[in-house]
Amino acid sequence: MLIDAAGTCLIGQGTAGGRLAEALSLIKDLPGLLAELEAGRVFVPQAKVLLDETRNLTPELCAKVEARVLGWAREPAPGPLRRKVKAVVLAVDAEEAARRDAARKAERDPGVPADRGRAGTADHQGPGPRAAPARPVAGRASPRPDRRR
Repeated sequence: MLIDAAGTCLIGQGTAGGRLAEALSLIKDLPGLLAELEAGRVFVPQAKVLLDETRNLTPELCAKVEARVLGWAREPAPGPLRRKVKAVVLAVDAEEAARRDAARKAERDPGVPADRGRAGTADHQGPGPRAAPARPVAGRASPRPDRRR
């Protein structure tokens, strides 16, 4: 199918693959945006902004972002739209991360207090292990600060 699409459109296979992936993402993850495109209320550059900014999100998060920004997609300039969409994506993703953290803490073993984490995690309260001082590599001279290059 990829080769057929590339041959029909007279484009490379990589380009055809990217366009097919965008079309599938539009159909599966952003159906409201697809309806706006079909109605002519949103143009391709604005749709590409939403596709680009939601590319790494789950379908559930895409739906949340789409619900918040679909009205803005009618803006004629993609630059300001991209800034707004990025802000919403960060907010939605932060909300989802907070929800996952709360669920993980609720599932945690009742014998371990929620504020006691392992070293290296965000829950860790104490000082972490100290790193060993850097040593010069054998056979290489260490740089001298008084020498000009």
